Amino acid sequence: MLKGSTDASGSFVVILPPGSATMYVQDESGKILKPRDEIKVPARSSDLKLDSVPIVSVISSGGTKLDLIQECGTHIAVLGDRSGSMGAAGHMDLLKRTFQAAIDDVHKLGRNIALCAWDDQLDWFDGKKDWVNKKKYPAAMKWVQALGARGGTQMKPAVNEAASLPNVSDIVTLCDGDFDDFTISSFKAFADNFPRLRFHFVAIGASSDTSKMSQMARDGRGVFFQEI
Repeated sequence: MLKGSTDASGSFVVILPPGSATMYVQDESGKILKPRDEIKVPARSSDLKLDSVPIVSVISSGGTKLDLIQECGTHIAVLGDRSGSMGAAGHMDLLKRTFQAAIDDVHKLGRNIALCAWDDQLDWFDGKKDWVNKKKYPAAMKWVQALGARGGTQMKPAVNEAASLPNVSDIVTLCDGDFDDFTISSFKAFADNFPRLRFHFVAIGASSDTSKMSQMARDGRGVFFQEI
């Protein structure tokens, strides 16, 4: 069962695998509020119009593998917030599990991944901004597990550097939303400079700034998730 919330416009869009799905809405008591209805799901996200980019706020039980990677192209940069605010209870554990799920999904789908942890410094896996050699995925898992919360919060340098990676198709940012070097308007202007890129956001923790990040995902033609 999927639990979530609508965006500011009252929309709630769910990304589903190809095929068909039976849809209905329940309240918290389990009462069905809307009759069941079978819908057809397109084979690829590219079958959807760009003016209805899928944006979904998902509340998971924590550590659940995301379907986000399936929505991405072939070259995916994943940027994880390790700033001091991520020291809140459970946030780094959620970040690590989400990071590692992305590595695992990329490996299974045969795509490419670049990994960076950011605060007021940038720490690229293996010390270089590049696509991770598939033979080094086990080392990348260990690198993620060793991450800890530390310094200030500067997201923009990480996103800016990731956007310059060769062949990059998608940038996925994992954070709690506690950053001020991007406003919603300045991020939209930034994203508009990279029309072929999709910018996705995964909010880490129940207290994360979901309003800001969901809007940034929308402006970046991307997908928004929340992990709690």
